[in-house]
Amino acid sequence: MSSAILPLVNSRGADAIGKMSTEQEAEFREGADERMYERAKQIHDSIVQRDQLKPVLNGDLMDILRKRSQDNPDAFAEELRRFIDSASYLTQVDTGQIQPKVLRGDSNMPSMPRKAMVIGLPRGHAFAQELKSLISPLMPAGDNTVRGFYEHDDPTQIRMLSVASFMAARFSSAVAELDKIYTRAVATNVGNDTAYFANIDPAGEAGKRPTLLLPSPEESRSALRAALWVGTQTTLSDGAEKVVQSNGDRVVLIRQTKEGLQPLLLGTSLEEVSRNADIQLIYRVLDEVGDAVAGLSPQQRSSLRETVDQEDKSIRSGHGVASNEYATWASDRDKIYQLLER
Repeated sequence: MSSAILPLVNSRGADAIGKMSTEQEAEFREGADERMYERAKQIHDSIVQRDQLKPVLNGDLMDILRKRSQDNPDAFAEELRRFIDSASYLTQVDTGQIQPKVLRGDSNMPSMPRKAMVIGLPRGHAFAQELKSLISPLMPAGDNTVRGFYEHDDPTQIRMLSVASFMAARFSSAVAELDKIYTRAVATNVGNDTAYFANIDPAGEAGKRPTLLLPSPEESRSALRAALWVGTQTTLSDGAEKVVQSNGDRVVLIRQTKEGLQPLLLGTSLEEVSRNADIQLIYRVLDEVGDAVAGLSPQQRSSLRETVDQEDKSIRSGHGVASNEYATWASDRDKIYQLLER
């Protein structure tokens, strides 16, 4: 270590480490690494001199691995499997989350998260290709990890980097835990003056950020009722057919394809569909109705808002503001407005 750092540490002890400048800290770390490696090598050399083991610190790792593979292939494969299994991410992934392909009914969507493993092998060694072929069969069955290899110039190291990407925030266990903490905090908020939002900005504070978690079952059913209501009021781009239609014993979702109109049976009544639809059907209806709403003109949207206002007045006068019927409608109404703002 440099003379600028040693007096600081020696005279004031560990307290001085936290008061180092950036340059001093970098030099301190470099010096500490050198000291630790020097000490480790001294211990290693003393053991070698006593003939307790052969030198390994400066040996060719690939030569060592090749010999172990030749001496006991099964044991080597097990060691290699443990090495691969030791890969970890900086966040714990919740594998129990519903995949987007299920929500959207699209089997071609990739699973979340996308995973990649990159392994670095010493350059130009004859055992490298064989080692690559040994790794692939050791991956778990059905695993979607993309594997890649590269070469580096350090014969003493095999390097591994694991990456999880392209995943919704809800796949991170930390998000679910935060949701529990926030829920508990709000539940004990006697003054009702605390709010949690996705980010420290006006949009987050106003509740305009999308939720990080899947909606509750009741929220999903409310969203479906809203979409069904809008669908019965909204025509397809050809202007001839409503998106959602009911004829007494059948409720169908009309999809416009290049081959023509395609009716999808949803159920026997709007009430039955709202009550029994699974999450895949819910998102199918939301997507189709949302696409139809996206094609509406400002005048058509304004007309729909007027219809919503009329429905609101009708339910309020018929059941009263304090009724369960109006509370249910109010939740659906808010989601109808959200659809119309797309």
